[in-house]
Amino acid sequence: AHLRTSGALGSDVDLTWIRRTRVDGDNWTPPEVPLGEASERYQVRVLVDGVQKRTLQVSGSAWTYSAAMQVQDGSGAVVVEVAQVSDSFGPGPAAAIEVV
Repeated sequence: AHLRTSGALGSDVDLTWIRRTRVDGDNWTPPEVPLGEASERYQVRVLVDGVQKRTLQVSGSAWTYSAAMQVQDGSGAVVVEVAQVSDSFGPGPAAAIEVV
């Protein structure tokens, strides 16, 4: 949830998001909702002009799309998708953001 970027194409772009839960997420008292999974994992996909250029998994709620990765992926409209990964269900619905 709340997928955000800081930085711009041509330099390192930091992406951050807020973890969601699939279990016991209705209690608003704690500062963070329970994980509800064996581990915290996310699938990150980078698409350039609609073509998937890279897919990876990260274990925290942040990832940096480095300038070097951008050169490898080529130029064009860049969209990054992030989905939480469950051991039981695989990747959930992805949030997407255009990187400019």
